[in-house]
Amino acid sequence: MAGDYQIRTKFLTTALQQLGLVLQEDMFATKKNAKCKIYYSPTQEDTAAGTGGLQAIWSNKVVFLNPPLILMGQVVQKQHIVSNCTAVVIAIIIDSNSVLIPILFYSRLQLESQFISFSFVAEAKCS
Repeated sequence: MAGDYQIRTKFLTTALQQLGLVLQEDMFATKKNAKCKIYYSPTQEDTAAGTGGLQAIWSNKVVFLNPPLILMGQVVQKQHIVSNCTAVVIAIIIDSNSVLIPILFYSRLQLESQFISFSFVAEAKCS
């Protein structure tokens, strides 16, 4: 779940500075690991903006997506229907030795022009 791991803040901050991005909302977080003041938790939390980042509105925002692996397919599907959204995504790849490697990439979604770009930023270091 969202509380199982998190990206190191220093790595994320450096990557965001290089990209010129400021996160607005964290869609899959807990109070303990949220990277934004506005976050959505998998369970009810008093300080969360809501429960379940997939139900939140992503349009016209810069959102942070570090979903549980089981939800990654649904996250990709939602990205195809969202307009005017920049998504900073943490995804997991498996190398040839079956080692899980988190990576950070971002996408800018502009539905009007049907333009979707994905940019690999860097290998992440999880804490």
